[in-house]
Amino acid sequence: MIALVLIRGIVNASPTVKKIVRQHKIRKNHAVYFEDTPENRALARMLKDYATWGITDKKTKANQPAKGGYGSIKLSYKQGGGLGERGEDMQGLLKRMTW
Repeated sequence: MIALVLIRGIVNASPTVKKIVRQHKIRKNHAVYFEDTPENRALARMLKDYATWGITDKKTKANQPAKGGYGSIKLSYKQGGGLGERGEDMQGLLKRMTW
């Protein structure tokens, strides 16, 4: 299962990004879960500049900003920021987002 969290606004985003966010009802600071398919991974990659995502084993009620923040919202996760694919580290972020 893929968990995706929108961490930046989409005001100046491309029409494609806005369409994806609206169609899938993705809200800022809320986790959305998808089956782990190639199509859903491609969807997550299209949102790489606005969201973070990763693999998770269960649905966690994650609907508030992460305690301790996401990191920089202008850098990728691999560069020490908060955007892009987190892989297995997504479970730790979801735990910080629960209440």
